[in-house]
Amino acid sequence: MRRLLVLTSLFLATLLTVAPRTIARSDKEEVLKTINELFKTMEARDGAAIRVLFAPDGRLVSTSRHDNTQTTRVLTPDAFAKLAAETKEPYIERMIDAEVRVSGDLATVCGRYDFHVGEKLTNCGMNAFQLIRTADGWKIIHIASTIETKGCERRKSKHNRSRKLGMNVTESVFVYVSGDAMTFRSDDF
Repeated sequence: MRRLLVLTSLFLATLLTVAPRTIARSDKEEVLKTINELFKTMEARDGAAIRVLFAPDGRLVSTSRHDNTQTTRVLTPDAFAKLAAETKEPYIERMIDAEVRVSGDLATVCGRYDFHVGEKLTNCGMNAFQLIRTADGWKIIHIASTIETKGCERRKSKHNRSRKLGMNVTESVFVYVSGDAMTFRSDDF
């Protein structure tokens, strides 16, 4: 009887420590799935699909600096969806070293990114996404990005190993850009 009690206690203790991590991992995967879907729909130039990924009052804010002059741009999801759908060349974006934090129904994803218009690397920078869990799944409520045009050519991760999180969002990926060619190096791809 005592042995059964000890085994039951060990089982419950294991269950209580593993279950929260399983739930958190699932939340993180769903959050990244939403961001990857945004990147995929941007590349496909599907404005309607882009719009569905945002909360009704979502916002996109970008900041850049040219000749010591800061420029800030604010877009609604509708304006961004229209812009992406009507572009001549597809927008291709990838995040590097994405950090995901989930607390209840709020998620934040931050990381470096690179951005291409068609095959041309145009800029890189830092992305910060905020998402909220709704009855329809995770929705983007805010994206803030820096737009940097220098130093994008040889952007690499701060880690030696990589773990693929989705189609375009990765952790610890070495990214090398040379002309129009981009090469990814990772042990876990």
